Amino acid sequence: KLQFLYLIGFRARLAMGDAVEIVRMPSAVSVGASLAPWEGISRENTAVLRGEADPVLIEGSDEDSPLVEVDVDIPLEEEAERAMKEQLMGCAIPKAKKMIKVLTVNGAVSRGSYDCLATATAGLKGVRLMEAPNMLKIEEKTSVPGKVVWAITSDEIALLSPKLKKSQWLARIPGLAAVMRKAPFAEALARWSEHTGRDVPFWPKTWVMPEDASELRKHMEKTKEKMTIIYKPSDGSQGDGIYLMRTVRDLDMRLGYAKSDGCAVAQEYVEDACLLNGFKFDTRLYVLVTDLGYGSAEAFLCDEGLVRVCTTAYEKPTTRNLHKVTAHLTNYSLNKTSKDFDLQDDGVNGSKRLWSETLKQLRAEQGDEKVDAMLRRLNDAIRDSLCALACEFPDVVYSDSESSSDEEDDEKPVRPQDMTPEQRLYGSVRSTRQKTAHDAAKKAKKMKRGRHRSFQILGFDVMLTEDLQPVVLEVNGNPSMRIDQVVVSNEKIDGRKVCKCMSHHRPHCHLPCHTDTVAKKAAVAGALKVIRRMAFEKKTVDDPELLEDVPYTTVCSGDLPDDLVAPPNPESCVADFIPHLPRNGLRGARTYLKTWTGAPVRNIPKP
Repeated sequence: KLQFLYLIGFRARLAMGDAVEIVRMPSAVSVGASLAPWEGISRENTAVLRGEADPVLIEGSDEDSPLVEVDVDIPLEEEAERAMKEQLMGCAIPKAKKMIKVLTVNGAVSRGSYDCLATATAGLKGVRLMEAPNMLKIEEKTSVPGKVVWAITSDEIALLSPKLKKSQWLARIPGLAAVMRKAPFAEALARWSEHTGRDVPFWPKTWVMPEDASELRKHMEKTKEKMTIIYKPSDGSQGDGIYLMRTVRDLDMRLGYAKSDGCAVAQEYVEDACLLNGFKFDTRLYVLVTDLGYGSAEAFLCDEGLVRVCTTAYEKPTTRNLHKVTAHLTNYSLNKTSKDFDLQDDGVNGSKRLWSETLKQLRAEQGDEKVDAMLRRLNDAIRDSLCALACEFPDVVYSDSESSSDEEDDEKPVRPQDMTPEQRLYGSVRSTRQKTAHDAAKKAKKMKRGRHRSFQILGFDVMLTEDLQPVVLEVNGNPSMRIDQVVVSNEKIDGRKVCKCMSHHRPHCHLPCHTDTVAKKAAVAGALKVIRRMAFEKKTVDDPELLEDVPYTTVCSGDLPDDLVAPPNPESCVADFIPHLPRNGLRGARTYLKTWTGAPVRNIPKP
């Protein structure tokens, strides 16, 4: 009947002299069949894209990249004309089909990021979050399912990275977490600035404790006006261990605990901060890094971010108000315990806001010209930070084979016992033996990572001064992707049970947060779109179609200019990222590490 109605409409259009487009009809329509297959995506493929069913593998696909049939995208003008045709003929016109590969995401070990992954992949064309695969006894398995594997901790990276194929992607860049801590990042930025001769106005003056304690003490004694110093543990997070100091006595007291606190940084406190209605704020900006190595970086800045506002009105720091942490520190983990925390969740007001909405407020108050100049300086600050991180990666060529190429016959392979942990992870390594930074940058273009490809979403914490100068407070290698917020309550809210976890010291409920969802969904969904186009469509950073309909802008586009490349750091901590593996559950850590690295390991770190 449907074919007969379509034929009548077709002949009617011909009789009126209109141009009629010939559309492929289904080969057969069974009795009682629904119109679902004619609406673009079949019921089976719709379930696959939504993650409700496993895809049926057909020719040309594999487990990590299944193929599904979807509609061909057409312009809006053609879509309107199509609707008119359907209305005239009284039946649906079948749409043209095409086969696309699905980017499967393995979120079995994504921990707190799972809800964000599920939200970001829901309805995302060509991307599917896998049903929880069996990741038990992963140390005994030889492969890991999924085109993209989302891991969090260094232990998981150590377990998964050696088992991934070249075609797979790991959502962590091995070794990057080591240099993302506060102290190594400060040293990397200082070293990069010294060798390149470029200023870093976006970075506050920083001292690494306890090595620079005497220098900081002299600096505080020479300063006539009392200055405020903020003290942060190098590997701290969520506001733990942060102190404000204004006297040398405060510094000496803090250094007395240095032995137990370990490495830390001390920075000049930003006193002339930009305020929102009298409250201090900072911004968490998400940066997607798809490649980072010596002399090379590919990175994209997300257009959306998360603004965190203090819960106490700001006053310039004095000895009498240093205890008001909710006025000086913007950390969500500190302010959420305040009784003044604003739970408004519209992205415009409240203690959590969207970066896009805050930009609108800044444009209304400061003007478009100042805000545009601030965004350009912010882009330069992120670029320079990534350039400094890139120079911390070893200037080596990774290869899966033991034989060297014709261009590198003069380079001898490094003995296994002389390899660093990172070198053993990626395979055989040959030193490039460069003499100048220019030659090193040229040689680094040939660097290729063995095994899988990697990407990572970084969190840049940025504060603005009164004149809209961006200040990078720190770079977080593992930004939180949770999309809920804590609401204090002794009773259930919307059917959610009362929780007494460590998220709050009082009974509370975990409710979805619209602001978090919008910002983090944009970052994760956009990142997965970029990775899919790189993996399947072979798009590069120079291809304008790579960022089409993606909320990201390019920050770094591959090979870095010579004036932004410093000599490789021979003492970089990137190579020292073997995690503290437990002795039980892995059939002996010594045996496992020997198998993993391909070389005997003498000193096993204690858990």
